[in-house]
Amino acid sequence: EAFDPRTLPPVERRYHAAAAALYTSYLLRSPRFDTTNASDFGVRCPPTDRLWLDRLIAFCRESGFVSARRDTASPAISA
Repeated sequence: EAFDPRTLPPVERRYHAAAAALYTSYLLRSPRFDTTNASDFGVRCPPTDRLWLDRLIAFCRESGFVSARRDTASPAISA
């Protein structure tokens, strides 16, 4: 609730704008997922808080799913 992208450094603001453009409409639809099969095995979703998000991003980077960009003038994210 307190997040304001205007407070981000310029490069992060461009990355945020690019990600928001891709995912905002999807997330605004409040997707729900069937967890019946996972529940049958006693698996519960962890709290989706800041620590969870940090772990998710770290995993994505470590596994090569996403990587840090070194360029700051990519046409896909330039403002």
